[in-house]
Amino acid sequence: SLVTRGSFPALMLSPVNFDALYAQEMQRMQEAGEAPTVQ
Repeated sequence: SLVTRGSFPALMLSPVNFDALYAQEMQRMQEAGEAPTVQ
């Protein structure tokens, strides 16, 4: 493709595990005694 043949190197991002991030935030809020907010 044009991006790989051009001057821009390929940008490789690591996958994000949103389930783990959510569980980690819920655990942090539970330990801090905070109520979860719904947005």
